[in-house]
Amino acid sequence: MAKRISIKQIRRRELIEATRSVIAINGFESTTIAAIAKQAGFSIGFIHHHFDSKGALLAETMRVVYSDMRRIIIENIRGISDPVERFKTIIAGNLDEQIFTRENAYIWVSFVPRVPFDPDCRRMQRVIERRQYSNIRVELIKVLTEDKAQALLEEVSMLINAYWLRLAIDELEVKQLHTLATGHLDKLMSTYFEAEVPGN
Repeated sequence: MAKRISIKQIRRRELIEATRSVIAINGFESTTIAAIAKQAGFSIGFIHHHFDSKGALLAETMRVVYSDMRRIIIENIRGISDPVERFKTIIAGNLDEQIFTRENAYIWVSFVPRVPFDPDCRRMQRVIERRQYSNIRVELIKVLTEDKAQALLEEVSMLINAYWLRLAIDELEVKQLHTLATGHLDKLMSTYFEAEVPGN
């Protein structure tokens, strides 16, 4: 039976979509709660009732981006038992075409610089990292040593972050960036996994 979605959830999602749209147009610094309220069709008071700051709203928007990505990954790894293929599928989910969009990239580049200074953003980043990296690490240590697993995890993370940054600031088409990113990641992963094959 499909899970019912409450009116509260729908309205919250509408607010997140409005936040994403306004930041994509104005940038985070020039975005105001009033502009988001107007875009969403809500009162300013409604937003302040749920979020005590613009940073809290940004953190929640980032959480939704991550949750959407996690949902796609869970769907895609269903039925895959090989740890290498599961790992590759998890990484591919970070660049899924439903997630790897300019609007989401603008949210990401707005969110990351605030992590060291904004309590809401810092807390959200810790939650995302803990969930994301623990899942990836589980698959890696099945086929790599602890040191190699950690090294690959760090390199993959840096590459993914670099391409999300390029998506926000580069003039290349999204599909071109997606092709570059997936090709780069495939090449990196092959150097680690092929080295583990006996006889190599």
